[in-house]
Amino acid sequence: MPTPPEDGSDGHDTDWDAPGGGEGGLSDEQRDELVDVFDDEWTNDAQQEANGYTPSHVWKFVGEDVLMFLHFDEPDPEEANDLIYFGIGVRGQFVDDDRPQSDDFTHFHLWEADSWEAGHDGQDPDQHGFWLVHHAVRPLEMPWGDVEVGIDREFMPTPPE
Repeated sequence: MPTPPEDGSDGHDTDWDAPGGGEGGLSDEQRDELVDVFDDEWTNDAQQEANGYTPSHVWKFVGEDVLMFLHFDEPDPEEANDLIYFGIGVRGQFVDDDRPQSDDFTHFHLWEADSWEAGHDGQDPDQHGFWLVHHAVRPLEMPWGDVEVGIDREFMPTPPE
């Protein structure tokens, strides 16, 4: 929902410095504080690792059908050095009508699957899960190419038939 400046506006100065001099890794303390807050589970137990987390992710429900998540650079969030994505998930079925925005919510993850990897994608419209949008927090090199800060529309797209 872009909010354009008023007609004739020259805008204002937005030049500022990020705390600590800019982007960088999280301290162990900062990471642990985030992991403590994002303490909800939304998948079946078969998708969780022995430590109780889904690989690289932590989750927080912000409503009955909406959650926020953090995606780290290591499979075990408690050992991660960097946050690489944050995002939103919306509960739904594997159909276009349940996608909040087909351009942004490109990845579907099943609520129930035999493993985390098996949870990527759906096979039929009756399956329940979450439509996810991944927002890169810094420029990234991913297997599908270079990713700029912002919504990564190439993050494991799983379009329904």
